[in-house]
Amino acid sequence: MKHWFARVGLISMLAVLVGCGGALQFEAFFYRFTNVIPDLVAVDFIVEEEGGESILRGDGIVFSDSTEYFEADVDTTEVEDLIQFDLYEAGTSNQIDTIIVQKLEDVSHHVFAFGMATPGGFQPAARLVAFEVTRTTPTGSNARLIVVHGYIRKPASQTPPIDFVRSGKIDPEIEDLDFAESSVFLLAAGTYDLTVRIAGFEQSLLIEKLGVTFEAGKIYIVLLLGVEDDVTTPPDIFIIEEPIRDD
Repeated sequence: MKHWFARVGLISMLAVLVGCGGALQFEAFFYRFTNVIPDLVAVDFIVEEEGGESILRGDGIVFSDSTEYFEADVDTTEVEDLIQFDLYEAGTSNQIDTIIVQKLEDVSHHVFAFGMATPGGFQPAARLVAFEVTRTTPTGSNARLIVVHGYIRKPASQTPPIDFVRSGKIDPEIEDLDFAESSVFLLAAGTYDLTVRIAGFEQSLLIEKLGVTFEAGKIYIVLLLGVEDDVTTPPDIFIIEEPIRDD
């Protein structure tokens, strides 16, 4: 992709200056990206810091793939220090969406691309959404689970809010979670069967995943993704482990 991308060297140079004990003092903001758009071959993820140039942070990211975490400087003298996330169809100037997020010191965001680039019927259109992620170690024997709703029904059916159920508990762990939203809870380490159903309807199975193991002291994105009745990107519960940040 040839257009408007700055070299990553600028941020690398600043990091070296800070690491070497130079006069510059920055606080850090962290972000990463996951592609959950099922009907594109791949996407490009681009970042624009306020007053700066564009930086390509993810080139040709295919469905369900993620970038690593990147670090950006926070200017604590600004009332609002902003960062812009842009999404393009891979290798083109076809912009899918753009969002602006305020950078806050020592805060992490996981940015997701949800929906269909070419939605049919009642399907949701593609969009970018950024969720704040707490990346400190969960307490005791717990894991921290962040359930993210990116699952899409077939064109004739509207994508509903969902209930998230795990084995060992009769009632849903999470209720009425809307598309492109997230919810967080702590779960005792162990192996579980996971079920997704239409909110409020016990017999409406949408996705099931058996025998998923979560370890104590870890953070997991539990990503609901795929399209109903689609053989290329079938419905699934995709687990992404988030790296811990202990200050």
